[in-house]
Amino acid sequence: QLAKRRANAERIGIAAVKYFDLRQNRGSDYRFSYDAMLDPKGNTAVYILYAYARLSGILRKTGASVEDLDLASLQLEEPSERQLALRMIRLPEVLAQVEEDLLPSKLIDYVYGLAGDFTAFYTACPVLGAENEASRVTLCEAARRTLKECFSILGITPLERL
Repeated sequence: QLAKRRANAERIGIAAVKYFDLRQNRGSDYRFSYDAMLDPKGNTAVYILYAYARLSGILRKTGASVEDLDLASLQLEEPSERQLALRMIRLPEVLAQVEEDLLPSKLIDYVYGLAGDFTAFYTACPVLGAENEASRVTLCEAARRTLKECFSILGITPLERL
């Protein structure tokens, strides 16, 4: 247990530094700050990793198999559901812009926006026990996969639990 906690702490620390470094626009001054890197409420790896862990937790609690989720059953009725879905479908556009401009900070901005949209969705729309639980679980899994893909591109290892 202690070894696992230490390994997770190391992953969080490495993610915090990578995320903070990539968040900086290469044309602006760089100011190193542990406080800024580890703030759980700001545009930091800790905040993004927490969103990913929360998504993973939702999927664990439902007991749903990823293979059983059906995108065709997705119903985006609430504004926060639509906002989250719209953010996710912008990923290819953002990646093309990152590639063109060579500014990874644009991907960081996207990831932060995605985590914020998920938080707004999760606050406004109950998932577990909701009438349209299957649809919302599918949306959560799509968001989890999108974040995981972004983490892979950024060289950050996500944590299923924090």
